[in-house]
Amino acid sequence: MQRKSQKLIRFFEDGEVQSEKRIECMKLFTRILRENITKMKKHSGKITTYEHKHDLSSNKPVQFLKFIKKHRLPQIQNTPKVAKQLLFSLQGHRDVKKLMSFFSKIKRSVRRKRHPKKENLLEMCSPVIQTYVTIDGIDSCCHISYSTTDKIWISSESDLLLTNKTGEILHHVSNLLGELSGSHTVNGCHELIYIANNFSINKISSDNESSMVSNLESSLWKARCLYYSYSTGNVLVVMKKNDSELYKVVFYNKDWQCVRTIPQNDPSINLYRNPIFITENINGNVVVSDSKKMAVVVTDRRGMHRFTYTGPQSKYGLDPRGICCDALSNILVCDIKTNTVQIIDGDGQFLSILLGESRGISEPISLSYDPNNHVIWVGSLDNNTVSVYRYLNKFFNWIGTCIQ
Repeated sequence: MQRKSQKLIRFFEDGEVQSEKRIECMKLFTRILRENITKMKKHSGKITTYEHKHDLSSNKPVQFLKFIKKHRLPQIQNTPKVAKQLLFSLQGHRDVKKLMSFFSKIKRSVRRKRHPKKENLLEMCSPVIQTYVTIDGIDSCCHISYSTTDKIWISSESDLLLTNKTGEILHHVSNLLGELSGSHTVNGCHELIYIANNFSINKISSDNESSMVSNLESSLWKARCLYYSYSTGNVLVVMKKNDSELYKVVFYNKDWQCVRTIPQNDPSINLYRNPIFITENINGNVVVSDSKKMAVVVTDRRGMHRFTYTGPQSKYGLDPRGICCDALSNILVCDIKTNTVQIIDGDGQFLSILLGESRGISEPISLSYDPNNHVIWVGSLDNNTVSVYRYLNKFFNWIGTCIQ
C-alpha cells in the first residue's frame, strides 16, 4: 500500500493523470469534506447552545430543573462519523479492496520521455559593427525608430524618412515637429506614430497611409516626445505646459484615452526640466533623457522617482540625448559631452563606455534597439550614416523538459 500510494503521488506531481479523472477525484473529496463539515457544525452548534442555556440557568434552581428536563445533554456517541475516504493514513485497518477499486478508475496518459532543451540566454560582449547605412537627403540622424529587421525610420530636425538597409528612401514625412527630440515611434503593428508641427499625433500605416489619430493640442499642454510601449500597448507622451518649465508624462491607451500621468497631477513635484527623449524599460521603469538637468531620470510605472544618472564621473558630467533599453534591462544613453554611448544597469549603476571615438563613433545622438536580433542602431549628429552594432551574444543553457 505504501509503494502504491507513493506511485500515485508521483502520478499527480508529474501531471500524468488525465485531467478529467483528477477533476472527478477533487469533486468527490470536496463533496465528502463539505458533508462532514456541515455535520460537525450542526453538532458543535447544539453543544454551544446547550452550554449557553446551562450558564444562564445554573444560578436559578427552578429554571435549571426545567432546563435539564426539557433539553437532553448531547452524548459523545451522537458525534457524527466522518467518511473514511478522507483518511489517507496507512495506520490501522483499511478496506484495501475498496481503495484499490477506487484508484483503479484513474488512468495514466501516454508515457513521456525527458529530453534536454536549449534555452537562449544573452550576455554582454565587446561591440562589433554589423553594417552601416548612409541616407541621402538628410545631414544628421537625430532620432531613430526601429520598424522591422530591414526597415527603420530616421529623422533630422524636420524631415522624417523610412529607409531600408541599403539606404533607399521608401517614404518621406515633411510635417514632423521641428525639434531635436524623440518625436516619433513605431507600434506593434509597424505603424509610425509621430508628433506633427501643429502638435497633433499622426499615424502612418504599414502601407504608408497617413491619418491623424489624436489632436492633443490645447491651450495649456503640448506634446514634445513620445514612445510606444510593447509590453502594455500604451503610448507615453511627454507634455509641456505653455510658457513654463512644467512637464508631465501621459500614458495613452490604444483608444488615446489618458490612463495615468507622471507626476500624479502634483504641481509640487518637478521631476523634469527639459525631457527630450523617453523610453520604457522591460521592468516597467520610465526612462527620460533630460537635457537641462543633464541627467537620465528614471521613475517606476507609478511615477515614483527611482534614480537620476549624471554620468560615470562627476568631473565630466552628462549631456544626454538618445536613449534605449535592451533585453537585459540595461539603459543605453548617448552623451554628446564625451561623444560616447554609455550603458548602465536597471538600477542606475554604470557598467561601461559601450561606444566612443575609438570605435569610429562621432557625435552619437540617437539610439534604437532591435529586440529580434539584439543589435543597436546608432545615429550621428554630424553625418547621415547609421551604424549597427552587436554587443549582446546568445549562449545556450541546456535544461531538461518533457516532450511527448
